[in-house]
Amino acid sequence: MRELHLNPRFSDDIIFSIMEQSAVYVCACPAQVCSQLISQRELFRYQINCLNKTSIDAQVHETIAQTLIKTHSDLEDCLEKVLVLEGWDLDTYQMPEDLQKRILKAVNE
Repeated sequence: MRELHLNPRFSDDIIFSIMEQSAVYVCACPAQVCSQLISQRELFRYQINCLNKTSIDAQVHETIAQTLIKTHSDLEDCLEKVLVLEGWDLDTYQMPEDLQKRILKAVNE
């Protein structure tokens, strides 16, 4: 298989930080997107590292990896749009305080 790279824009640390904050404030949408990104990364690593016993195996793994490169990029675009819409700080990837308060208020009502 030729060399393929996922080239993520968000590090795993950032993804897990967003997921953690989302869990604390019961804000599931960003966490769900992050969860899918992590799953795609795991599937991509599997495809790249899988043993290719035949040329068909190599073609299968490359097809899946190529598709993941496209869908992962689209999903990262989605995450960035969601974070912008919700007002997250894109330098620190911190949930905005007003969203935290709004969510806590809704939970307590």
